[in-house]
Amino acid sequence: MEFKGTKEILIDQGSVFKPLSGYVSVKLTNSEGWPVATVFAPDFEKLKADSLMLSKAPEMLEFIQSISTSENTPIAYRKIAQKLIKEATEI
Repeated sequence: MEFKGTKEILIDQGSVFKPLSGYVSVKLTNSEGWPVATVFAPDFEKLKADSLMLSKAPEMLEFIQSISTSENTPIAYRKIAQKLIKEATEI
């Protein structure tokens, strides 16, 4: 199963914005600087946590894919990994 999304997601540190609504936001970009998503949160700590998790998602998916095909991984874990991959990549 091939991941068709953005392979490398970066946090654009210069785009952190706090509008009058009270929510803060930051843009996530690809390696060429094109916008991928904007993350909103009620405070900077949640913003940091959410944007960091999203920026690491492609790497985590790649790792889970390696677990799902490794003969050294117990079959129960491979099945869980395969289920997670299916849920994360099917639109």
